[in-house]
Amino acid sequence: STTQRGTAIYSAGLWLGGYSTSGNLHAAAQTYRQAGNDFWAGPIDALSGEADSLNCARFDNVWHVSLVDVMALLEDYYADGVVNQPIPPALLAWPGKGNPNYPTIFGFTLPNQDLAPFFDRNSDGIYNPANGDYPVFEHGNPNAMADELAWCVFNDKAAAHEVTDIRHLGIEVQLTAYAFNCQQGAGVLKDVIFTRHRLINRSNNDYIGFRAGLHVDFDLGCSGDDYVGTDAARNTIYAFNGDYTDGYSGCSETPYGQNPPVVSVTFLNHPLKKSIYNLASTVSPLGHPRDPNPANDYYNLLSGSWVDGYPLTYGNTGYDTLSSNVTDFVFPNYPSDTAANKWWADDGYAWAQGQDFRMIGSLFSDTFYINEVRDIDAAFAYHYDGSITGLH
Repeated sequence: STTQRGTAIYSAGLWLGGYSTSGNLHAAAQTYRQAGNDFWAGPIDALSGEADSLNCARFDNVWHVSLVDVMALLEDYYADGVVNQPIPPALLAWPGKGNPNYPTIFGFTLPNQDLAPFFDRNSDGIYNPANGDYPVFEHGNPNAMADELAWCVFNDKAAAHEVTDIRHLGIEVQLTAYAFNCQQGAGVLKDVIFTRHRLINRSNNDYIGFRAGLHVDFDLGCSGDDYVGTDAARNTIYAFNGDYTDGYSGCSETPYGQNPPVVSVTFLNHPLKKSIYNLASTVSPLGHPRDPNPANDYYNLLSGSWVDGYPLTYGNTGYDTLSSNVTDFVFPNYPSDTAANKWWADDGYAWAQGQDFRMIGSLFSDTFYINEVRDIDAAFAYHYDGSITGLH
């Protein structure tokens, strides 16, 4: 028989925010789509800076390639330096810049700008698998191959923001996700999904105080017995079960049962600047962003403050308007740490039983310039038997 196991992450969404040089807040965020969308499929035109519904329809897709497809192409090419066998359909359809197959397959020509990453064998700037080009997770790197590779593109400009209800940023996001099927001798690598969010500022604004982050609802099996934490030294936010058995009466999700894993999100190429939680509640200030003026609430959370603007403080719920003990990271390090100031406080999580936590880990606090490109690399990892530090 097989054992049914719970899911570890209910949702994870990108949040962005910053101020124009004229002092206006711009923001975009996604949670559960219950309030609508701030992001829409498709790139932003590199010349005009525009995004429209036609592009949204054309790019409303997630492109997927397996290592089997890539290896079939490479075996063909390396046999005699020519691709003369049928090319796997997934490679023909990969939205790399200038892919000549697009008009035949999809009925339109790709915009003349960088899109999905690929290895360009003849360095002509055009993706063409007939020349031996193939998809990779890092543009131009011939060794950046994974067992599974997926890519999509979206932007925050194609329509009015329905979540933050505020000015768009004009940022294009190219998202690459990849994973490795390593079953032996690879540590936790087999239990990791890697992502790269490529942010491209295609607006006419430099964004001051720019912040970017991930809002992660960790629901580790049953959602009401999970706790969360931060390992700032490892740029990591994580969730763990409240005891050694996941499951309780009234749980609506599929539980893990005994010895559930810890699940984490680690930022790989930028330091974690802030972490904070919000609860599955409309009750301010610990709940989710409110109406009116929700954009301010989203930006406050990205900034490590509560929705009402008060900073995160050390101990208990983290909200104390009388405390001067302001901190950057909620629930730092690990519950097992006994050294002074390693964990939250003696009160621990006594107040938090039955709460449904969502975590926000955020990066940057600087200026995001016009035409600047930033990559945010992250690892979504599952850890068993106390191996949470094994990722490093």
